[in-house]
Amino acid sequence: MADEALAGLDEGALRKLLEVTADLAERRRIRSAIREL
Repeated sequence: MADEALAGLDEGALRKLLEVTADLAERRRIRSAIREL
């Protein structure tokens, strides 16, 4: 998922996505997006 798409999600959606994502690089991007909120 692109960083721009992650920026459009709320924290709850990002945390749910983090739970189901296995790719470490993608998880890193999701955690970064959560921190920016």
